[in-house]
Amino acid sequence: MKIGIDIQALQTRNSRNRGIGRYTKSVIEGLLSQETNHAYQLFANSMLPSPDLDNNRFSYHNINYPYIGSCHLNDLLMKTTLTSADIEAVLIPSPMEDSEATIADYQNYHKKVFVICYDLIPLIFAERYLNDPNTHSLYMRRLKNVKNADFIFAISESTRQDVMKYLDVPADKVLNVSGGVSSFFYPISESDRQNWMQKLSEKFGIKRNFLLYTGGEDWRKNIEGLLKAFAKLPKHIQKCHQIVVACKLTTFFAQELISLSSSLGINQSLILTNYVTDEELRALYSTCSLFVFPSFYEGFGLPLLEAISCGAPAIASNSSSLPEILGSVEQLFDPHSVEALTRLMNKVLSDENFRQKISEQALKQAKTFTWESVTQKMSDVFKEQQPLQKATILFDRVQNNNKPHIAVFSPLPPLKSGISNYTEDLIQSLVRYFNLDLVHDDDYIPDISLDNKLLSYSQFENQLKTNGYEGIIYQIGNSSYHCYMYSHLMRYSGITVLHDYYLGGLINYLDNYHPELGIPLEKELEHCYGREKAKDILDKLQKGLLNTHEKFPEAGIYLNRRIFTRSLGVILHNKSAYQRAVKDFSNDNRHIVHIPLLVPPITQPENKLEDIRLEYGIPVDSFVISTFGFISSTKRPLSILLAFKKYLYNYPSAYLIFVGGTDYLGSLDIEREIKKLELQNRVKITNYVTMSDFYRYIQISDICLNLRFPSNGESSASLLKILSMGKPAIVTNIDSFADFSDDIVVKIPQPRQSDEIEEIYKALINLTENSEHRSFLSQNALKYIEREHSPERCARLYAEFFEQVQYSPQTKVNMLADHVGRETAKHEVADSQKIFVLFSKVIDNFRSTSSQNYDSSDLKIIQPESLTKTLISFNYFLHECRSICLQKLPAAKKILSIGCSGVWYFEWFHKFYPYPVEEHTGIDLNHKPENLPHNIVWIQNDGSDLTSLESESFDLIFAGQFIEHMSWESQATFLAEVNRALKPNGFFVLDSPNYDISNRYGWRQPEHIHELTFKQICNFLELSSFNIEDTYGLVPKKLLGTPPQLVGKSLEYAFQNNFYKEEINKAINKEPNDCFIWWIIAKKNTCVVEKQLLKNQLQKAYLENQKNQYNIVFHQIGKFIDDNGKQFIIVNPSDAPGYALFGSYEFYSKGNYLIEYNISLLNVRKNHILHSKIAIVDVVTDSGEKVYAKKEIESSDLLNNSIIKLQFSLDKLSSLEFRVFYFGNLPLRIGVQPKVSSIG
Repeated sequence: MKIGIDIQALQTRNSRNRGIGRYTKSVIEGLLSQETNHAYQLFANSMLPSPDLDNNRFSYHNINYPYIGSCHLNDLLMKTTLTSADIEAVLIPSPMEDSEATIADYQNYHKKVFVICYDLIPLIFAERYLNDPNTHSLYMRRLKNVKNADFIFAISESTRQDVMKYLDVPADKVLNVSGGVSSFFYPISESDRQNWMQKLSEKFGIKRNFLLYTGGEDWRKNIEGLLKAFAKLPKHIQKCHQIVVACKLTTFFAQELISLSSSLGINQSLILTNYVTDEELRALYSTCSLFVFPSFYEGFGLPLLEAISCGAPAIASNSSSLPEILGSVEQLFDPHSVEALTRLMNKVLSDENFRQKISEQALKQAKTFTWESVTQKMSDVFKEQQPLQKATILFDRVQNNNKPHIAVFSPLPPLKSGISNYTEDLIQSLVRYFNLDLVHDDDYIPDISLDNKLLSYSQFENQLKTNGYEGIIYQIGNSSYHCYMYSHLMRYSGITVLHDYYLGGLINYLDNYHPELGIPLEKELEHCYGREKAKDILDKLQKGLLNTHEKFPEAGIYLNRRIFTRSLGVILHNKSAYQRAVKDFSNDNRHIVHIPLLVPPITQPENKLEDIRLEYGIPVDSFVISTFGFISSTKRPLSILLAFKKYLYNYPSAYLIFVGGTDYLGSLDIEREIKKLELQNRVKITNYVTMSDFYRYIQISDICLNLRFPSNGESSASLLKILSMGKPAIVTNIDSFADFSDDIVVKIPQPRQSDEIEEIYKALINLTENSEHRSFLSQNALKYIEREHSPERCARLYAEFFEQVQYSPQTKVNMLADHVGRETAKHEVADSQKIFVLFSKVIDNFRSTSSQNYDSSDLKIIQPESLTKTLISFNYFLHECRSICLQKLPAAKKILSIGCSGVWYFEWFHKFYPYPVEEHTGIDLNHKPENLPHNIVWIQNDGSDLTSLESESFDLIFAGQFIEHMSWESQATFLAEVNRALKPNGFFVLDSPNYDISNRYGWRQPEHIHELTFKQICNFLELSSFNIEDTYGLVPKKLLGTPPQLVGKSLEYAFQNNFYKEEINKAINKEPNDCFIWWIIAKKNTCVVEKQLLKNQLQKAYLENQKNQYNIVFHQIGKFIDDNGKQFIIVNPSDAPGYALFGSYEFYSKGNYLIEYNISLLNVRKNHILHSKIAIVDVVTDSGEKVYAKKEIESSDLLNNSIIKLQFSLDKLSSLEFRVFYFGNLPLRIGVQPKVSSIG
């Protein structure tokens, strides 16, 4: 567990030089000296004196508070700093500190809180300690942290019982850890005794045997009772003894004691030392005749333990915790009885045998109290209280009681919204991965038959404070149904599913009808486009040149930037919107992803088509054309009516159905238009229908229309439902429908590009007269929906994206900044600039710390010349695979890790490695990180140089993703040195990219000097005298799939397109030859290494690999250009071969096809050989395992024609790759998107 420790007890005036300070210091020293998996960070207060710690042994973070003591901003800064340190728990050694300390209210803190409770004396004796209202108020506020802590460490059984009694804390939440004593306190030697007696005599006037008291001047310490009891001792004993009060006293109290002793006649025996050094105190403990601790009530009684540790014969009161320390009833007395104390003192001082007995017992008893025992008990509790690790969603290992708890904001049925229906479908699949609460608007009761918890948005914050959430998902569209969630997104970041790319309708509604939410149109425009452009847009609005319903999208004004700046991640359902979002907002948000719209499996209606038609009043023999959704101008109803009227001349029995309502914002009077065209008998408007009826209307339709213009960038759930039932559909050729190929839907041009009415008419006629084509579209539609939009696939993509966002360092920074912003907004701040500077420093520090704790390659950004920045997740995926493989390692006590860049590495290793480790050595060029666990040995050195290590000293050596960074010469030396450093039968575990695969995909990392194939590394390990015990392959090439549509992107990006097509647990197999990463567990056989042979073989492998190396276009010699919207790559001559891989990589069904490659020569000069072979094009599957077509191209082929055509046939549904291999001898221009068409 990662634990932050508040060390203000080492700084405050009331604790630093007293028992609590000493207890705290001892606990810190004990915890940090243990060899455990816990990691500790210490936090001090910059407004207090520096803590009394050895800076050479302990480092701490100073929190730069703006004020002294506790106040809202100080408390928030403390909790923000702790959160920024990425701790899992906080330990507060002194939760009851006075007002000069900053002790935050941890009641609703999202981390585990542990406290040490010394006593509840002020609460038990409130009439003496809490009379002052301010003192009472502060004490009770501080006490809440004790009562509400996740676990309480009591320093005695007495205090534990008090905690349970007075704070009503369950017994299993409080543990007696007792206390210890510093090793400094032990008896002085006999040789030093006389010397110390003389020093004490000279300094304090101690001339005789003496009784010792060190309790202080608090009334409950009962010093008056001690003096009175001493005065009643027999005179001859009084005469032989002095009474020494060794503690700091105020002048007033010292005078009180002198007066009392005078009245008792013992003033000549009383010695007040005032402050004494630790050395003097140890001498006093060691030389006293009797140590007396007469306290009425103690939390522990550290002075008593110190005394017996020095061998002092001691007696104490029989109250509270003191009997626990002495362990003998013979040494106890009633503190309220002077006579009882006198009797026991007299017995000890007059009975030498008894005194000698309890002195000897003292040393034995003291040895039972150790700081090792105290801190071991604490450490055991930390282990038991370790927060449950959420099972990685990707591995499908989540249990019902351990899924992430997510709040989903969405409209829900019975609201008439496609998003409400979508969410109802979605959550039925998401429950496999998440525990879900559904958050809805306040003004209705959802009609939904699911087991999920329902909350109105006004209940959300209370639920958040009570139970918390690990994430929020907002389902946001462009309607008034989303007002409440848009305002919540401003305060609580989450993942947003953006159903409509254009949000002008929503923002306009918020501006006009919900000014109390503070989201004016003007501010949203400024946020999106800057002040000047916003002012220009508002001017055009006022002049009627723009309106937010239609002209905004046409003008490219989408009013959606806030979604990307406020969300932790954004999901879009169609590729067009996704690509636009990446282009527009990749600088605002790194986590933008395309996840297809989920389509639930369809249960076909039980009734026959004829029966349903009769039920709906539709003639059975009609040819039925339907359009679905709210009737608005953007769905082109007038054009549909006019085209249908013309269509009726050919098919007078046809019937047109508008399935949807006319009450949509911006709708027109469709019924009036129908009457004008005299179509009342052939056109039906259903108004809003249930989802069951919606599907029934699809079933009775022969052709479905799904037109859009202009588009809000939305996905069409109605189109997907149409396709899921295998109905032929006609759509407008807009970006939102680009996902659907021409063999799935029929596309008509946009209204601006053609006569829309004529295009609708022609499409209807063609489909009506071609039943085979309708059947062809139907079959392709069903396959497409099953492949791309299944509930299982879409829900898994949600889960994977959620996990990717959740573990991103940027997410943690954003969440922390959100929290600070919400909390500071609650209070007026005098010097707000100063405050925000302080908080920004904490957050900036967190940002830099986070980047150190995560592999920077997890967030690689690729930016080709004509491409926008795109977040990739290949390394994250690979990291998860490697975490699984760590669990398969053999047990080992002493481990060496080579190339371990920081604390994060050891946290990762020991999180997944299933065995205890005595010593873990790390070797890396980086400086030793702070806060390494105590069983870690750090060697700052080049990991390839192991000569400083002793021979046969490790049970296991792990070189993860390391060997590829060395030259072949260094690899030979390295393998021999690993053999030398391993114990007999020790294990060597290593993994690395498989050159057979990385080369095939043209994957290059500049820092990789020599990658090896699986076959090569096995050979080299055998030459290094290792037996191969076990092997794994990570990320099979089939899972890698095919690189994306644009040539030249590296493997990381290519992986994104296929990242979600397989479960991650399928990414690990026993066939490393066919995987991107090989993972090998080898066992040392002998110490004999064929060094020269090994060197020769490695050199040979290096030369062979260099010879066979592919040079991928983008990294080596290619450049992107854009020519009137078409993309090309330019290949310059370099005499270096390379290849380009093209898509679309969709599945192609059985049939015959023609592919056309657009390749042309550039700047051909006379001296070029025009009959030379310049390239090969082919059509393959599975990275070339099966070749369907292939053609060699000579330069002469391209002189008069740039189109290269190939025909091929498929005998089954196949996913294809279209490739161009070029030889680098002539400059070429290669079109990025080959044209594929079906032929008879």
